[in-house]
Amino acid sequence: GKLTGNANMTMNYQGKLLILKDTIFNQERVKADIEMAAKLKDAEQKATIAQLEIKSNKEAYQKRLSLILLGISILSGIGLYFNYRNRMRRKNELALFRQKEEFRNQVSSDLHDDVGTLLTGVALQSEVASMSADVNLKKSLLEISSMSRAAMEQMRDIVWTLDSRKDKYENLVDRMRAFAEQ
Repeated sequence: GKLTGNANMTMNYQGKLLILKDTIFNQERVKADIEMAAKLKDAEQKATIAQLEIKSNKEAYQKRLSLILLGISILSGIGLYFNYRNRMRRKNELALFRQKEEFRNQVSSDLHDDVGTLLTGVALQSEVASMSADVNLKKSLLEISSMSRAAMEQMRDIVWTLDSRKDKYENLVDRMRAFAEQ
């Protein structure tokens, strides 16, 4: 009977030992699972932090890029504005210059036509009148004719100076040669 009691007890202890081993094994497994879950959670947190840092860096980069593009756009706009202003100023200056040239040409043309005609008329009439005048009057009439021709020469100089078509170096050289020949 004692053997049977020992065998039962042994089996009972073996069952308890087996349960205890299973419990220890399960606890180690649970402990390993907890450690693995903690490592996994830590890795997930690190990945989340890395993603947030990447997102933050990306947003900062995009913000800097946006500011740079905005700056370039503003500078381009300012450059275009000043370029437009300069072109308009040059266009207005050119238009004013052309108006002045046209005015000078008109004045020189009018002077040449109107005053030249009058002086030529005075010179011719005084010469014609001198042909039938007495000696004292003839001298005065020829002097009037000579003075009107001199006035015509001076008027040609003034007209030449006013005429903007004569504002070239070659014209000045030609004019100086003509004056030297006189």
